[in-house]
Formats: sequence, structure tokens, C-alpha cells
Amino acid sequence: MLQLPGGPLLLSAPSRPGAESSDRWTLAVRTSRDEGRTWSKEGAVVLRERAGYSDMAALPGGRVGLVYETANGTPHGYVKFTAFGPHELQAAAEDLTPRRTSDTTPYRNHAVVHGNPRLGNRPGGGRSMRFDGKDDFLRLTDCPDELRVGAGDFAIATWVKYKTRGQDRESGTRQPLVWAYGQGPTAPQIRIEADPATGRLEGTVNSGTGPVSVTSRSRTDDDTWHHVVLQRSGDRLELSVDGTPPTTTATPTGPAGDLRPTGPFTIHLGTQPDYKAFYAGALDDVRVYGRALSRNDMARLRDGNDVTDQERVHLPFDRIW
Repeated sequence: MLQLPGGPLLLSAPSRPGAESSDRWTLAVRTSRDEGRTWSKEGAVVLRERAGYSDMAALPGGRVGLVYETANGTPHGYVKFTAFGPHELQAAAEDLTPRRTSDTTPYRNHAVVHGNPRLGNRPGGGRSMRFDGKDDFLRLTDCPDELRVGAGDFAIATWVKYKTRGQDRESGTRQPLVWAYGQGPTAPQIRIEADPATGRLEGTVNSGTGPVSVTSRSRTDDDTWHHVVLQRSGDRLELSVDGTPPTTTATPTGPAGDLRPTGPFTIHLGTQPDYKAFYAGALDDVRVYGRALSRNDMARLRDGNDVTDQERVHLPFDRIW
């Protein structure tokens, strides 16, 4: 922070919402004209990538010097310098308020919108969210405890529509549709990915002792809508597509199957936590439950009805605001 003589109070900081250290993106300078009680929604973006600590100092002639940490893909590694005048701040100001799409449950876990995903229509359904496979994704940030899946049952249900891209088939890069919690062999996580090698969806959980996965029975990369449910029911991990009998595998129970992250966490839609792969396709009607779904529940969702018992998130993608 820096108090300009006879002018506003300045704050330089990453402006992306979220409680994790990985949320340190979009370094911007904001202003306050009431000694820090309120801050402008607008700010001058210094860096749109990841950034760490920063500091400011008044320079001769009325300009401001800013040093900040950044590197290639991480917030740390280099220290860079820039300078600006107060008039440049005003000229470069842009609205830093994040765009969101609504969670209609009482929890109001609204998703933050990144990139420029577009709303579309799903025949027989409502709106959908279309991702370009380059930089479009959504995040549920500062997630509350009701989304901290433990060792019990859970379900993730959504409509998906995609076609395997040539570059993904050649590189073997999987497209992440839903990715909850962390990444890596020892991080608790739940994920649904599209495998370009098989054209099928794969659901995976990892309590920190290694991944357990199930794969859809048939291809889903035919550019048509499919209803997908990944869930844990007792000691089984199940993946069901369009109401067909699910593929199942055994999953640890009790403490060995506890998927609960220990600190702040994020749920990503359309990308993974390291942002090295993106989903090209559409999602609709994303729901998270604190229990397993019955076959009747799944049929009701496919028919366009609500199932609200222990529903923790419902993103119908009716609008971006």
C-alpha cells in the first residue's frame, strides 16, 4: 500500500478471488479515497499472469515505482519493475469484478467465470455453457465445508457434449470436465476427464493413496448430449452414462477413502488445477450431492426434473452476471 501525498491510497495485489495460494493471478493497482474503508471496483492491471508479493514507492516527479514477483507459470522466480503516474492509473482502469454464474441451491456457491465461455442451448433442456478448449473455465472458490467430501457417498451429475480434437488425440492430452480439490499422486481429488485415446469418459477418485478409476462403457465423443453421473455408493465407485448400467470398481472406505482436503480448496470446471489442459465442449446442469443417487433419481434428472435432497451445488447456466 502507498499513500500518495494529497491523493488516493493505492493497493497493489493479485485481484483474482480465492483463498488458495494458486489464486494469486492478475496483479492490479486499486485506489481508495476514504483511507482504505472502501476500494474501487476498477483497477489498473499490471500483469494478467500469476504474481506474488509486490511493493510500491513514490519516485521523484510524482511517479510511482512498483516491484513485483512473477515467473513463467508461477508467482515467484523473478522480480520485475514498472513505473506509472496517477493519470496512467485512471486511463488504464478496468472493472475487476469477477463474472459469475449462479448456483441455485441455498448454499449459493456461485461459480467464477474465466475466459469467455458462451451460453448456448441444449435441446429439450435449458441453457448450457460452451468452452473453447483454450482458456475458458469455471471455478467454485473459497468452497465451504458442505463441499468437502469425506469418506461417505457423493454424486456429481452433469450433461456433456464434446468431440475429441485432433491435437488432443495426437498428444494424448485428456480434457478435464470436472476436477475437485487438488492434483498429484498424494492429493485428495475427484475428477471426470475425456480420454482422447478411447473417446470415453473416465471418473477418478484419490484419497491420497493412489487413484481409483472407472471408464464409461461406450464412446461419448460423438458431439451429442450425454447425461453423466460419477458417484461413490458404499464401497463402489460408479460411472453411469445415459442411464445405462454403470461401470463400477471397488473404492476404499473409512479413513482410507477420505477425500476431504485439509485446507482451502477449489472445484474447477473445464480445466485442471495446473491449467495445462482445457475442455473443448459443453456442460449443462452441473450438480453435486452429498449422497449417492438412485436409478430413479438419475432418471428424474435426465427427464429435466429437480432432485434436491442433499444437493450441494446446482449450476443450470441460465446466465452469466
